[in-house]
Amino acid sequence: MKFADGPETSATIVIDAAAESIWPVVIDPATSPKFSDELQRAEWGDHPTGAPGVGSILIGHNERAEMGAWTTQSTITQFEPHRCFEWTVSDVDNPVSVWRFDLTEVADGCQLSYHVHLGPGPSGLTKAIATMPDIEEQVIEGRLMMLHRNMVSVLEGIRDIVMSNPKNDPLMAIDQSAVDQFWTRFTEANAHHRDTPYAEAFQFGDHRALANKLLDLIVDGPKRATTESVAALEDDGGKLPAVGDLWVACDGSGTPRAIIESTDVRVGPLSSVDEQFAWDEGEGDRSRADWLRIHTACFTRSHDRIGVEMHADIAVIFERFELVYAE
Repeated sequence: MKFADGPETSATIVIDAAAESIWPVVIDPATSPKFSDELQRAEWGDHPTGAPGVGSILIGHNERAEMGAWTTQSTITQFEPHRCFEWTVSDVDNPVSVWRFDLTEVADGCQLSYHVHLGPGPSGLTKAIATMPDIEEQVIEGRLMMLHRNMVSVLEGIRDIVMSNPKNDPLMAIDQSAVDQFWTRFTEANAHHRDTPYAEAFQFGDHRALANKLLDLIVDGPKRATTESVAALEDDGGKLPAVGDLWVACDGSGTPRAIIESTDVRVGPLSSVDEQFAWDEGEGDRSRADWLRIHTACFTRSHDRIGVEMHADIAVIFERFELVYAE
């Protein structure tokens, strides 16, 4: 492909959420820099109408090791809430590039498409082509590959932000019949537990994606500890764990997948977590700092939901467990 042909690339993802939930994340200038290795920072400039819309200015700060650093000024050229967000880089009559998000409702939620058209205006790409005209097609192909990789990363990041909101990905009700059958299969395979009742069937986290992720970390990974806010547990009417309790862990859809046994329980302030416990939880990079980041965010959501103040020393339950059965 030659530059005169108008190089372009696109990527698409389906997110199990409504367009109304995705739109604010798409138009937030802080979103893309979190997931791009080129766009470092972005912010709104002027808004002719006082709010983001057609004619608004978007400033982007970019950097690549092989290309240096540069700043772009874009003009919003299409802005249809919950449907389309397009910006044109540099001169709208002779643009460096035109970028666009499209949101389309589909059976499984919302299809989010990300598209870029390069040129026809001058840019770093045209300078590279001018210095290497004999390999123009390879230069263009390489640039499109860079852009496409970042576009996919941004789409996946948008999906993760949207789905981390419990309102967009609520836990489904636990299937009690399936739990009873699951427990029967467990006791048939473990006769010494035949007369032992399970403490409770439950789900980890506060939304489906998180519940599934944490359960996977137990069944297939290193997770052998968990933490719960005392206030949130009491508000939900949950049972305080005790050593020896058996729990049926269900995924985000309410299907039982594992049975765990409590082996150690301690109640203390959130800030009292140590490096070993953070490691045993198996989340993030398994450091205490990352543990505090993850759990502060999670408990902030749960405390906001129940109207309880969140702070660094809220009472939490530190629980260690062993996986005793899984399907």
